[in-house]
Amino acid sequence: MTIKTIHPLFLLVLLLILVSSCSKMNDMHQMYLDEGEILYAAKLDSVASNPGKDRIEFEMFALSQRIDKVRIYWNDNNDSLDFAINNEPGIYKHIVPNIPEGEYIFTFVSFDIYNNRSLGYELTAESFGDLFASRLFNRTIQKLTVDGSEATITWRAVGGSTIVETVLSYEKSDNSVGEVSVAPFDVSTTLSDIKAGGEFWYKTLFKPVENAIDIFESETYNDVFPITD
Repeated sequence: MTIKTIHPLFLLVLLLILVSSCSKMNDMHQMYLDEGEILYAAKLDSVASNPGKDRIEFEMFALSQRIDKVRIYWNDNNDSLDFAINNEPGIYKHIVPNIPEGEYIFTFVSFDIYNNRSLGYELTAESFGDLFASRLFNRTIQKLTVDGSEATITWRAVGGSTIVETVLSYEKSDNSVGEVSVAPFDVSTTLSDIKAGGEFWYKTLFKPVENAIDIFESETYNDVFPITD
C-alpha cells in the first residue's frame, strides 16, 4: 500500500486561504455592526383613491400605533406632502390638491416619532379635468309638447353610466323659477304651471367613475316653451 505525503507548503497555503476568508467575513460583519440595525417604521396597511377634478382623495388604513405621519410622494418623488397620523390607528382621508388631469404613481412612506421610515406603499391613481369635461354632452330632447300650463318633455335615451342627473329650470306663470331633477333612466318629464312662451334651461351632471368626489357639468341648454292657443 502506498502512502502519499502531503507537502508542508500545501498545508501552509491552505491555512492562509482559510484565515483570509474568515477575516473578510469578520470585516463584513463588523461593517453591519458599525452601521447599526436598520429600524423601519410601520407601513400603511392599505390605501384607496377617489378621483376628483384636478385633485385626488386618498383613504389610508393605519392599524399600527407606531405611525406618526405619512409622506405622500408623486411626480417621481419631486412633489410631496405630509399628513399627520399621531400614532392613532384608524382610517384617514386626505385630499391632494393641484393634480393636473392624468394618471400618477403615488408612494406612501410612514414615519415614527423617531423619524424612522417605512418601506413605501405604491398606488396608481388618476385625476380628471377639462379634457374629460370637454367630452360631456347634454341630454337631448326628443319631443316637447305643451298643453295649457303644462309641458311634457320626452328625452332621448342615454348610454353609459356616468350621468348623475339632469337639472332643469323653467319660468313659471308667476315669474318664479321652478326646478326639477331628471334621473338618467327617466324617459319623460312633466312640468306644471309653466309660463307661456317662458324660458327653460337645463344641464346634465356627470361623475367620471362611481367613487369620484367631484361632479362635472355639461354646457347649459336654453330654449323657450312654444305658445299654444
